[in-house]
Amino acid sequence: MNPTQFKRKKLKAERRSRDPYAPIKDEVKLVCKAAGMRYGDLTLNIRRSKKYPDSCTGHAWWTTWRVALTIGVKCDRAQIAAIVCHELAHILARGDGHGDKWKGTFVDLAFETYGARVKGDLGNQFGLHDQIIEAIREVLQQ
Repeated sequence: MNPTQFKRKKLKAERRSRDPYAPIKDEVKLVCKAAGMRYGDLTLNIRRSKKYPDSCTGHAWWTTWRVALTIGVKCDRAQIAAIVCHELAHILARGDGHGDKWKGTFVDLAFETYGARVKGDLGNQFGLHDQIIEAIREVLQQ
C-alpha cells in the first residue's frame, strides 16, 4: 500500500467516526437486532432539531419500511431509544396505528432491547411513551 492509499483509508475512517448521527444509528441497530429485523432493510432519515431541543419525534411507513426521526439536540439516550422503539413498533404492528397490537409491540421492544418494564396501565400513546422513557432511564442508570 502506497502512502496515498493509506492516507485515504485513514481519512475515510475519521469521517465515519465523526458521524453526528452514529449514536442514533446505534440505537436503531440495537432495536432492530432485538426485533429480529435487519438494519439494512430500513430506509432511515435522521434530522437534529435546534428549534425543539428537548423533543424527539418520528414517523414510520410500514409498507416501505421507512423511518424518519427528528431528534432534539438535548435529547438523552432514553428519549432516543423510546422513539426508535415507538417507530419500529409501527412497522412491526403493520397498520395498527396506536392500537393494542402496536402498544404490545412497543412494550415488547423496550423490554427485549433494554430490559425496561412498564408498570401499570398502558394508557394512551403519550402516557405509554413517557412510561417507557422512564423505564429505559432506570435501566440505563443501573
